[in-house]
Amino acid sequence: MLLADGNPVIVDARIEQGFKVLPEQLEAAITPRTRLVVINSPSNPTGMAYDRAELEALGEVLRRHPQVLIATDDMYEHIRWADEPFVNIINACPDLYERTSVLNGRLQGHYSHGPAGASGDAGGPAAAGSSDEGSSPQSTSNPAAVSQADRRRGLNGDQSSRINAKGLRERHDYLGSPPWIMPGVHACTPATSTSSPSPTAGR
Repeated sequence: MLLADGNPVIVDARIEQGFKVLPEQLEAAITPRTRLVVINSPSNPTGMAYDRAELEALGEVLRRHPQVLIATDDMYEHIRWADEPFVNIINACPDLYERTSVLNGRLQGHYSHGPAGASGDAGGPAAAGSSDEGSSPQSTSNPAAVSQADRRRGLNGDQSSRINAKGLRERHDYLGSPPWIMPGVHACTPATSTSSPSPTAGR
């Protein structure tokens, strides 16, 4: 945003609300000058993910502001283990499709496709894509040629592997159990439900 002379506005989503932006917070943050809203789900670093009902509620707010484009950051789509299927703002609100760009990196959750990296994919309306010409040389020139070739192999290969997600869940469950729980530390379990976070108190 800073590259485009934008002024980032951070909406504070606290642990008490599951690290999720509430519709009323989004409404309060949007002004006539707002041009883009970024939704990061599943989130890094909290691990939280919006469910369909929560995204539909955010979509109701965004419909009232047609000047606002939407970026849905789905980079960690595959590094999750909730029972509910993955859903983003386009799945929940198909009518917002023409205003939305999808940011993803389908290899992020696959050890079998090589190490996870910061490079990713973007797709969206042509009008939105044409506005990133100033930043594209900086965002596409840094991945090494061999890394790009390996990425293409992974994208064209088997997408069923979830080795990374499985390993991450094992570590999560291990660190969330005694004797690793520290006195005074509270944890919010990543989830896609609308239920309140379940704090884990230290022994």
